Amino acid sequence: MTNEKALAILTLLSGLRGWPRSEGGRQALVLGALAFSSEQKFQKFVVDWMKHEQTAPMPADLFQAAGSTRGDGGLQRAHFGCTVCYDTGKTSAEFLVTWRHGGRKTSHRLTTEEAARILERHREAEKEAQALDRAGKGLEAKQIREQRTLRIGAQMIYEYPVACECQAAPARLPDAPPERERCV
Repeated sequence: MTNEKALAILTLLSGLRGWPRSEGGRQALVLGALAFSSEQKFQKFVVDWMKHEQTAPMPADLFQAAGSTRGDGGLQRAHFGCTVCYDTGKTSAEFLVTWRHGGRKTSHRLTTEEAARILERHREAEKEAQALDRAGKGLEAKQIREQRTLRIGAQMIYEYPVACECQAAPARLPDAPPERERCV
């Protein structure tokens, strides 16, 4: 298979997200394509990829598939019982941790959406406060920071490992906080 032929077949994937915009990125995909033992096996890989994926392959995907194709050239895929933890029994969760006077702390488990909303609200309020600082309205900026943002030095959002709900594998995570932690 020639470079031109490999690129022509690869362009079938050009409509997928993550398709390389640079010539160097496309040439890396061509190198991966040339690792296939035949043009037919590579075409089968591309068709399988289009059926199962929404993003363009990376060069490593091509090299891996070229070395691990079945006899018929089809793509081999790992099968996991749980798509959250990939059968490890471990995943991660976000916690809002607040430090209190005397070194005490509390933590509250957040959903991914809650964590994203808190961080976005914090960013927006901080931008507004910075604009007020530049305008010489420091007192108003201070009020915004006190009311609408995470308390700097007192609150943070942490990501901790937690056991997956599927319980596919035993997950002993001694350092993970409980779902809710009382003040200590």
